[in-house]
Amino acid sequence: MIPILHEPNTASHPLHIFSEAKQALKNCENYFQDIDHLCIIADRDLHSFIEPQYDELAKNCTDERILLCIANPCFELWLLMHYSDLTEYDQTILLENKKSGDRTQTELYLKDKLGGSYSKIRLQFNQRYKDRISTALVNAKKYATSIQELKGTIGTNGGFLVEELQKD
Repeated sequence: MIPILHEPNTASHPLHIFSEAKQALKNCENYFQDIDHLCIIADRDLHSFIEPQYDELAKNCTDERILLCIANPCFELWLLMHYSDLTEYDQTILLENKKSGDRTQTELYLKDKLGGSYSKIRLQFNQRYKDRISTALVNAKKYATSIQELKGTIGTNGGFLVEELQKD
């Protein structure tokens, strides 16, 4: 594993992560493109990750043979899919994912499914998600999974990464 440490003030914008990953690989003696895999996982976030940037990242990742995993609108959608097929929610509201206080709408839905608590810092993967991975994989396939579809539609292709990891 090659840790990617963000430079000050770059936040977590996917194009910055791509640049940082490329730089980290240049300095890595143990990365072999033919056998190793690099994956960038990013939220679609319509507000700060605009369409031309999305297209640029998708092209860059394809050109560099980097797997791009997108969750639209956010990673919490993938977590929510462990508990729901999303049919109980208004798709427009999910996609807009507006904030209410310090939480996005998707975070609020997830918090409700988890009995009132959700922390980005402490996911409690083994307790809350591990035994529900197969449910999330089934639910994810009901929505957009291609990079082009994910540009403007609810979904995630993160399930493909999970399936790939399960093979090894």
